[in-house]
Amino acid sequence: MAILSEAIIIVKKYHRHILLGFLGLLFVLDIVTTTVALQRGNSEQNLFMIPFVQNPVLHLAIKLVAYIFLFITVERAYHVLIRIESRKKRSSWERMFLHTMYALVILALVYLISFYVYVVAQNAMIISS
Repeated sequence: MAILSEAIIIVKKYHRHILLGFLGLLFVLDIVTTTVALQRGNSEQNLFMIPFVQNPVLHLAIKLVAYIFLFITVERAYHVLIRIESRKKRSSWERMFLHTMYALVILALVYLISFYVYVVAQNAMIISS
C-alpha cells in the first residue's frame, strides 16, 4: 500500500504536467499535419472538424479551447480529489476512492494522448505517400 501511495504522489506532482504538455504538442502536430494533408488533396475524416480544418487559425482556436478545457479539468480534479480531500479525515476506503477517481482522469488523458499519436501518425503516413 505504501508503494502505491508513493506512486500516486509522484503522478500527482509531475506526470500530469508532462502529459498535458505532450498532449499540447500533439495538438499542434495534428494541426500542422492535417493542414499539410489537406493541401495535398486529402480530406478530413473527423465529421465534427470538417467545417473548421480548412482555416488553420480556426482549427488552432478549436484545439486551444479543447486544450484549455482539458487543462482546467485535470487541474481541478487534482485540486478537488487529491489536494483538498487529503487534508480531511477520511477512511482508507474513501481515500482509495478519491485516488481511483483521479487515476481515471489521468487514464483518460493517456487515452487522448494515444489517440492523437495515432492521428498524427496517420496524417504523417498520408503526407509521406
